Amino acid sequence: VSTPFPLLLTAPRLRDRFYQALPEPWRRGVAHVERNAADVFGGYLRGQLLLGLIIGVTVGAVARLFGLPYPALVGLQAGLFELIPSVGALLGSILPLALALAQPFPTVLYVAVFLVVVAQLENHLLVPRITGQAVGLHPLAALLALLAGLEVAGLVGAFLAAPVTALAYRLFLDWQRGALAAPEPAGAPGGGEGEERDGGGDHAPGRGLLAALLEKLGGRAR
Repeated sequence: VSTPFPLLLTAPRLRDRFYQALPEPWRRGVAHVERNAADVFGGYLRGQLLLGLIIGVTVGAVARLFGLPYPALVGLQAGLFELIPSVGALLGSILPLALALAQPFPTVLYVAVFLVVVAQLENHLLVPRITGQAVGLHPLAALLALLAGLEVAGLVGAFLAAPVTALAYRLFLDWQRGALAAPEPAGAPGGGEGEERDGGGDHAPGRGLLAALLEKLGGRAR
């Protein structure tokens, strides 16, 4: 239990040593990747917590509406299970359905219908929109990334798909703009403003076309 605390205390020192071990031209690019990764994954975690809060409050309200015992507990467990991609809604519905079975019929039927509606709204509206806004992807791109991650790597893939896709997209755009390149020495030939505006060389047209295609799918949700 105490292992993480020394690690947290030594993390800044380990980070400094890591950067000192890097070749000087790499440090700017690695620091840029680190900042973007922290931003994307931090936003993703905040989005997941918001989803858990929304689902927990909604399921708890449904439990209270139909007179189920312990509605606060029902909502809490639904919100916690929501943090598990894909199967969280299913796991969170087990307790309210079990409690509804002990109530007079057709309470269990009403509860089941409400839970199905909540799950559909979650999967097709809340998850793509909230996750997309949290990591900076279009809702459709976030949904496609989640489905692809689930297909390729199961639950772990579904959990990491959206932030990894968003990070890769950000880094590609930064590479397109030359933000990942090492700074040119002062007075270096070919480093003028005209070259920066042209995208940095002969590969600019192809890179610009690919970036334009990605921006249509990966633009920030509004």
